[in-house]
Amino acid sequence: MASAKSIVHTSTLKPNVVSKNLINGAWALRWPEENTKPVAPILVNLHIDSKGYILFCLNKATKEIECFDIALIHDTRTGKYIIPPKDAIKCEQMNIGADVPVQDKWLTIYYGHTFVPDRELRAIHFCFESPSLAKEWADELFQYARNPFLRNLSALELLEKIHSKIVNGLVEEVRQDRQDRKEIAVRTILRMFCRNSRETEREQRILKALDYIQLPHERDSWIDPEQFTFDKFFNFYMQLMERNEIDRLVEKIFVVDLFSGGKRNRLITHEKLKAFIEKQSKTRSDDAVYNINYDQKTKSMCDESFLRYLLSFDNLVIDPSKLELHQDMDKPLSHYFIASSHNTYLVGGQLHGRASVEMYRQVLLTGCRCIELDILDSPDGEPEIKHRKTMIRAVPFRDVIEAIDQYAFKVSPYPVILSFENHCSERVQWKMANYLTEILGDKLLTQPLKSHPNKENVPLPSPNDLKNKILIKNKKLRSIKTPYSIDPNVTVGNPYSTNLQQKRFGKSDSIQTTSSDYSFNSVTQPTSPSGYSSASSAQTFNMSPTNSVRRTGRHFSDVHRHLESIEFDINSESPRYGIIVDPNSDSSDEELFENEHNNLHDQLASNQTYPLTTTVAPVPYLNEVMIESKATKAMSDLVNYVTAVHFKDFVIAEKLDLSHECSSFNEDKGQNLIRENAIEFVNYNKRQWSRIYPKGTRIDSSNYNPYTFWPVGCQMVALNYQTLDTPMQINLGMFEYNKRCGYLQKPAPYCLRSGTFDPHAHVSVENVVVEQLEIKLISGQFLTQDREPAYVDVEMYGIYADTTKRREYRIKSKKWNGFQAVYDDSDVEHDITIKFSKINLPEMAAVRFAAFEEDNIFIGQAVIPVLNLRSGYRHVVLRNQINVPIQSSTLFIFIRIDVHVDDANLDFVKLLMNPKIGEVKKQAFNEILNDQRQPHPNGSDQPNIYDVQIQQILNPLVAKRSKSAGDLRGRLGSVNYELRKDPFGSVANLHHSSITGKRHPSSAIIDENIYKIQFVQNSPLNNKRLCDCLTIKDIYRTKFYMQKQEKLQMKLQKTGTVQDKKIEIEEKKFRKNLHRQKAINEFYNKIEKHINAYYTKQISCVHEIFKQESAKVKDQVRIQTKSDTKERLWNERDRQKLSSVRNKIRQMNVEAGAVTIRKLESMRDKLCETITTNQINTLASLKLERESVNTC
Repeated sequence: MASAKSIVHTSTLKPNVVSKNLINGAWALRWPEENTKPVAPILVNLHIDSKGYILFCLNKATKEIECFDIALIHDTRTGKYIIPPKDAIKCEQMNIGADVPVQDKWLTIYYGHTFVPDRELRAIHFCFESPSLAKEWADELFQYARNPFLRNLSALELLEKIHSKIVNGLVEEVRQDRQDRKEIAVRTILRMFCRNSRETEREQRILKALDYIQLPHERDSWIDPEQFTFDKFFNFYMQLMERNEIDRLVEKIFVVDLFSGGKRNRLITHEKLKAFIEKQSKTRSDDAVYNINYDQKTKSMCDESFLRYLLSFDNLVIDPSKLELHQDMDKPLSHYFIASSHNTYLVGGQLHGRASVEMYRQVLLTGCRCIELDILDSPDGEPEIKHRKTMIRAVPFRDVIEAIDQYAFKVSPYPVILSFENHCSERVQWKMANYLTEILGDKLLTQPLKSHPNKENVPLPSPNDLKNKILIKNKKLRSIKTPYSIDPNVTVGNPYSTNLQQKRFGKSDSIQTTSSDYSFNSVTQPTSPSGYSSASSAQTFNMSPTNSVRRTGRHFSDVHRHLESIEFDINSESPRYGIIVDPNSDSSDEELFENEHNNLHDQLASNQTYPLTTTVAPVPYLNEVMIESKATKAMSDLVNYVTAVHFKDFVIAEKLDLSHECSSFNEDKGQNLIRENAIEFVNYNKRQWSRIYPKGTRIDSSNYNPYTFWPVGCQMVALNYQTLDTPMQINLGMFEYNKRCGYLQKPAPYCLRSGTFDPHAHVSVENVVVEQLEIKLISGQFLTQDREPAYVDVEMYGIYADTTKRREYRIKSKKWNGFQAVYDDSDVEHDITIKFSKINLPEMAAVRFAAFEEDNIFIGQAVIPVLNLRSGYRHVVLRNQINVPIQSSTLFIFIRIDVHVDDANLDFVKLLMNPKIGEVKKQAFNEILNDQRQPHPNGSDQPNIYDVQIQQILNPLVAKRSKSAGDLRGRLGSVNYELRKDPFGSVANLHHSSITGKRHPSSAIIDENIYKIQFVQNSPLNNKRLCDCLTIKDIYRTKFYMQKQEKLQMKLQKTGTVQDKKIEIEEKKFRKNLHRQKAINEFYNKIEKHINAYYTKQISCVHEIFKQESAKVKDQVRIQTKSDTKERLWNERDRQKLSSVRNKIRQMNVEAGAVTIRKLESMRDKLCETITTNQINTLASLKLERESVNTC
């Protein structure tokens, strides 16, 4: 997000250079996507247009052409990385060409308007003659699809794409004069631009436009593709749109009529065009029109050429150089925003979705650099990934790591962070570590860099330092010293305690692990990595309540004395309290426990009793919710720069100053910290990591706005990538820049260790020029949009001071001709309705445009950082939900970006900008100046009012020694230019003198050195001892501290005796209430089971109804297809078209049935979500009642 705004952009983005082999095409066998049997491959011809926009697939049998937009290709795979359908491997027809395995000749293309599997993401399979041919097509297609130019096409290139689709993809073979000719049916063009056949006015407009460009325009006529050139298509586009706003713009700014006959003959001179472009780009270069086509003889251009310029890449609304890798990648990792994913494995909702390995591949292909893995023990003793406590089917951990190994650096070379939510046992963690080192190899960072050790006051390495490296985010082991002898038979089975016996006698390298398989009657033994169980280190005994109480009473005082005598090793590897492991889970399910060395003592003192055991004893909490496991040595050794720790407070984190420690916060906790400690949160993120994840109630996998946490500098703001809602669109839009590498540099206020920055403050940021942005939404062009774009939302995102409800605008359309919507037909550069008057930190701000139909149906959107906007008349290309421009939908806008001036100085700045404000004001101003220049009665010259005003306003601006101030002077350069032309020379000279630092002759000359010598240099304030720092050691030496320490020790001794008596009393109460508590728990457990069974039955009923309805739809599709086929074939006499007609009828009915089934699916999902919400609410009510009974 941080970068300086350049005046002239230099971009190296280039269009695709398509290989001749791919243009000429190749034959292949395509495996059908439908699972209907019998399945047989289809012989097709594949080729690409010359500009690399579209992949064409010609069916040899039916002569139909299917068009694939290359920008929507997410991935291409061949060889060992693909999994062909089972029937395809067995099919003998697929064994064409070279005698090699089918996988080597196979090409799979992942294609669609989403990257989420099981939705609209299609897997399209082809089989070529040879492995080399398959690899060539796979590599070239992937390279074309990932080209930043293709993902950021201008409106003119999008029109070229549509034209290529028409002349190459809509052609049909027609036999005329005994020859087969390829022509375009006018009916096909009507269906492309008017999918609703009932809109006769829209169809008539299309036919009139074809007539205007002198092409066949009858419904049943045919068009020769060679005659339908792009020049004619552009005229066709102009006729459909009308573009009256361009006519008004040309007439107002620079029209010169060289010929009579109306606007078709008017021409724009080269000089006026150059002046217009210079004003647009704010440059003074003779090369401003180097790419503009104009008539060399008359040195002018017509309206059509001018419109082409406005639509072209040269007039892009963003600076193209910002799409490339333009930021400094040598800063510490904490100085970047990082694209992050939450519960990456999920495809749908949090409770009833599906886990998928494919999701990891697709998320990494978007440039995401932080992905999450929730890891549990599988029944067969292997690590698996799933959402715990849900019915979601798991995926193997090994498969996920193999997918990460293949795709981690396929689109970005910068480091990938694997955020582990580790719920595994010691043995399974050992397997995890082996899989990681075996599969990832050198990509896995196993040791910190020598230049950046994991020590205090040492910053994190940079993205460039860790290129092509994978980092593990997990807990890490600590060391502990116990100078006393521990009873080998006593270990507290409490999630807050440490397994002191195991640590002392070296029986295990892991710390206690909780498990969801809790039982009061038995405890599972931890198993060593080699697979054996040690009877000496772990004994199993009866865990009944009576036995627990007996053991508790026997060892209570001993445990109490042991805990009081513990001495922790503060000189261990890390100064974090000397605990064995980092405390609480930072995972996204939950911050349930705080695990510090003194917590057990506090809980024993507060009357909480736990059963004692010789092994790790899991403790149920909140209906047996399982906390995260503690790290083993094998996993701990793999953790380097992202050590997961529980957040205590900002003061402790600042004292520790450990940049490699990372704390995670759910969105609720993060918002609380922002409300109370925003400045401290910013300073915290300057130094070390933080990760934000969605709250647990987002069971539908919805997302929060990432701009809630970016303004305080949180690096890893994790979102649910499977939900393409507005927050996800903002996230994808922001990370589109800097070559989609997944890292965006923070602005300077978020990186400087010195100084404080408050994102809430409505004041100017130090060394940052405050800007104001004005936007006029003029019109919208929607070439393939059926319904009227009713309104456009324009929203501002940024720091909290820049984001209010007043910064959200909804502009409704005034006119709609079927292809173009007019939003404002007033004077183009006046009456601007969208104003963002004060943007305190432009580097963090972004504008979002979103177009909708009347029923709030999404059309397209665009997210643009304010720093990347270019002023003037521009076209905003709208994108789909995954931020890809696929249709020629644009918004024509006027943008004005200025330096913000406060109201107090507004009148004076206006005077500088326009000194010729009228003869009367001029004379009055001369009189004021003459009065002020009169000699003072005492004979000395005094500075006049105008001098004082100029010095007060302009000197603070000139005094700034930053590039921001240079930018300010550049933008105010036009002021100097106008003032020098002003005949009223005093104004110009005064302004010039304030800029250059020269004093005006009428100003008084004062020797400031007199005051410096007399007051400043000899002042006692120069004594540095006035600000001596008081250290902790100094406090320890004071008598006050020693006296307080003695009193504290006496109080502690008395308190210990009192606490022992309280413990005995509470033990008696515990025995009395234990049986009562057990009966209450059994009663409510039965009620809870009944509630779960009730709602489970409801969900099963919904799914059964959906299956029945889907079956009815499919049956109706078959019946309707047969009926339509009979009716159509009865009237069709041309036998050659019979097969084509059958396929079209079948395709139309299948598509209609699929739409109906998708609607039923959405209805089913909504019902299931409602049932799940009801279940949660009912259980929550039961929980409250249960707690109230327990407290009584």
